Amino acid sequence: MTLMWILIQAARRAFSVARLLHALTTLLSMTHSLERKHHPFLLYLVEALPGK
Repeated sequence: MTLMWILIQAARRAFSVARLLHALTTLLSMTHSLERKHHPFLLYLVEALPGK
């Protein structure tokens, strides 16, 4: 196992994690905008939750 191989593996793992995070944040923002548009009641419930 060479150092270069380890570095390549680490870079690949970091890249896949970054892609996963990007997909998650995109999905979250999409659902958030949908909720704001179509479900003001859900937004009201979220705002009414204690601890915010």
